Amino acid sequence: MAALALGIGLFLYWLLLGLALVSVLHSRRNVLQSWLLAPAVGAAAVVLCVYWLNRCGVPVGRFGPALAIVLFLAAGAALVRVRPVFPIRRLAPFGVVLLFALLLIGRPMLQFGFDWVSYGNDDMTNYVMGATRALHHGFTDPPDREALLLNRDVTLHFWFMHAVAGIRAGADLTLAWVMSCTGLNGLQAFMPVIVALHLVLVGVSGALVFTGRWRRLAAWLVCLWMSCSALTVLGTLYQLIGQVFGMVLLLGAAVLLFRARFAGSPAALLRESVLTGLVLSALILVYPELLPFLALAFGLWVVIGLARRRLDLARGLRSWCWTGFTAALVVNRPGVIAIDFLRQQAGVGLERAAATESLFPFYLIPSGLANLWGFLPLDQGSAPEPWLSAAILAGGVALLAATLAMAWGTARAEPVSALGLVFTGMGYYFFAQRLDFATFKLAMYLQPFLIGSMVVAWARPLPRLAAAAPVIVFCLAGLPAVDHYVDRSRGQPGGLVEVPYASSSHMISALLRASAQLPQPYVIADTLNVVISKFHGICLRGRVFSWPANDYMGQIASAFTARALDRFQTAWITSLPQEMLVRAGRLLRECRGDWVPRSFDLRQDPPRAFQFYQDVGLIPPGYDPKSVAVISDGPPQTVLNRRSFPPGNRDNYRIAPLSTVSNHLIFINSDLGQGYYQGIRSLVSLFQVEPDPMIPGASMAGAGRYMLLEVLNPAASPRLALNLTSSLKGDAANLLPPAQVVGETRVPFPLPSRGSARVFSPPVVPQKIGGRYYLALDMGVGGTPFPQRRTGLMRLYGLDLRLDTRTLVAFARDISLLSDEQYRSLRAPARVAAFPRDLTDQDLEYAGIYEDGWISEQAYFQLSQPPGRSLLTIRGVVPRIDDPDFSCEARVLVDGRELLKQTLRPGDFELLAAVPFRPGRRRVDLLFSRFQRLPAPDNRPAVGRLFVAGF
Repeated sequence: MAALALGIGLFLYWLLLGLALVSVLHSRRNVLQSWLLAPAVGAAAVVLCVYWLNRCGVPVGRFGPALAIVLFLAAGAALVRVRPVFPIRRLAPFGVVLLFALLLIGRPMLQFGFDWVSYGNDDMTNYVMGATRALHHGFTDPPDREALLLNRDVTLHFWFMHAVAGIRAGADLTLAWVMSCTGLNGLQAFMPVIVALHLVLVGVSGALVFTGRWRRLAAWLVCLWMSCSALTVLGTLYQLIGQVFGMVLLLGAAVLLFRARFAGSPAALLRESVLTGLVLSALILVYPELLPFLALAFGLWVVIGLARRRLDLARGLRSWCWTGFTAALVVNRPGVIAIDFLRQQAGVGLERAAATESLFPFYLIPSGLANLWGFLPLDQGSAPEPWLSAAILAGGVALLAATLAMAWGTARAEPVSALGLVFTGMGYYFFAQRLDFATFKLAMYLQPFLIGSMVVAWARPLPRLAAAAPVIVFCLAGLPAVDHYVDRSRGQPGGLVEVPYASSSHMISALLRASAQLPQPYVIADTLNVVISKFHGICLRGRVFSWPANDYMGQIASAFTARALDRFQTAWITSLPQEMLVRAGRLLRECRGDWVPRSFDLRQDPPRAFQFYQDVGLIPPGYDPKSVAVISDGPPQTVLNRRSFPPGNRDNYRIAPLSTVSNHLIFINSDLGQGYYQGIRSLVSLFQVEPDPMIPGASMAGAGRYMLLEVLNPAASPRLALNLTSSLKGDAANLLPPAQVVGETRVPFPLPSRGSARVFSPPVVPQKIGGRYYLALDMGVGGTPFPQRRTGLMRLYGLDLRLDTRTLVAFARDISLLSDEQYRSLRAPARVAAFPRDLTDQDLEYAGIYEDGWISEQAYFQLSQPPGRSLLTIRGVVPRIDDPDFSCEARVLVDGRELLKQTLRPGDFELLAAVPFRPGRRRVDLLFSRFQRLPAPDNRPAVGRLFVAGF
């Protein structure tokens, strides 16, 4: 409840502050529009004050609470003086809509409080890290060299982003201010802040169309529809705080800028212009990418206003000059940097989408028309026909109607329509150029303009109920998608969720408690998940960190310093002091100096090797292993090392002294096997964890061909355990890969046939490189994409684009290392009979069985033979599918010796073989001479279905 209250409190604070500014600086506006605009103005005022105080070298933590009090008192005094109108009855309907919007999107805060992580987007962690740096440091304060190089404070890497590269910092500073006032960690404060901004966005969207009293209903309908806009909700839940805040300021600036009538006196004209300039200044600090759209739309609106003789050009020019002067005065140097930032951002995503590599193909395929209006969720995949085609058709018709409404409104000099026409025109251009990321972002930007233009087009000529009816229809159609996005934000694995179960397990609070109790000054952080790596650095800040998997933090510094170098070479635009750039380059070289290039020999002919970087800068010489802690992902976050956790364990992470860790595998990013984040898709070793449809409650991860693994404290000649499935590949072959583990030699896994398997390698000796130990996993074959089947209107265009761009060899359920002693002590079951439950026994070694009991032409089990049980029983059924005369020869081998041969035909079968007792595990092989194919669309090769196999 406290988290929800914080979101409400922020909205009300911005409302109070903005209302004071609007009342003092604004004139000749209708009262309700001023109230809807006020929170956006208040948020702009806060970010400008925080920016300039931080820019003067004062950490936000030192002045945040004092600034909040001073602004509150100043706003109160201003309101007492000007006595604004408080129309409770007319505001009440808007208050109801805002409350509805809050409960619709923010209800997970009632369940998880400040631990609501939502989707766990990487952008969110970057904003939090930037905010944390601002909380403790001045804007341009150079980082402490030792703290930076040892990753003792990973947030210092954002000095390269904000101070050196000049990347927008407005959202970070706002979050830092909230952190200073509440004492919350940034990860805890983030969702209340962005939910509060979401409410501001809903309100200011109504303000944009509220250009007269008759527009009250239109403004209310726009607010209602925005509350139910699935893509608007997704932008908030996906934690795009820069985008949400930027859209708030864009709409606020448009409300103030797109006006045909101006104040009568010069003083009033100046006040209005200053207010507009302040909001524009905040937009430059928060999200300058939107400035070109605003400028183009404003130019179009001015031309049409002049043509219709509704615009006083002379007074307008004076107002706009004052606005520009105010913006230039407030942001000066950041404004210059923003121009260059726009130049660089213009190239982001402006590449044609490749058929297999596009990560954002959603609006380049027909289902994007349905996604745009929330008729279908973005991350749910295809709906069944005919509903899919119906949703696409409805979305296309709605987009055509919205385009016509925007054209009509633009001709009538409607601000919302002029903005919408520019955004939509750019969207059509991006679509024609197949710019996948640009269309993905633009679809979210478009929502207030699509909605506002359509409502304005029909609201005035229609009676109230008739005007409300289409909005209600669209809202009801979009609510299932909204509910889907909110439900996904609770953290179930799959889709857009980056950190599964983070909210339900209260991961952030647990990490903060662990930080307070952790005695070790050095930490080895083992995670393949870039978001979790930043969780570690934020929550355990103050310790010496190493991420052996990848140089997650150095990548931040490298990327932004490269941008600064590029800008410095275009001297006509840069305002960056040369000494700062020199310092940045030197620090970057020192950071990268701890990463030494290494090579891992794959022991194959012709020779081939992994090329990777080894972090050698963590632990000082002569260290005490007890002073080093290892924090590693748990089963919900990774498929590595799952055997070291009890079955069913749901711990997100584990912290243990290095001295107590053994046979622990750490994924290492290399040229042949890369991490899922920003890796080349065809070279990714392991993708994110997702639900396992074959085993209820379980999870798995897509696997590519190559994987390099560091081993912490390996046992002598350990074995690699591999739990895989190819049952879900959908290629009508479902072959298990010919996998091998590579150490000093190549060692093959016993992986015959198809389906799923849990196998153990023979003993293997890791390669020792730079004093550390490494193994590699080679699946033996390259990955393949999933087949895509398009039906109905999905065949209209974009047939070469894939929603799932992964190329997979198989799905991995567990990859673990165990000692030879642990392997020999496995207690195999005496039989398997319940599928898939019995296949989940970690002590069972098997291969060639599908999880639902269908058996391929070659399978085996390692089973225990209890004393007194000498009868081996194999029971199942051979189905009659296509060939009624189907038959095959079945052979049963135990420990390599054939005991039974029998011909099977469609129907139930039972194979019985007497087996002399021998203690220990017995290998039971089932071999069949032919197989059938299960009916389409399954198409898996299978002989029959197994009911029982065992003693």
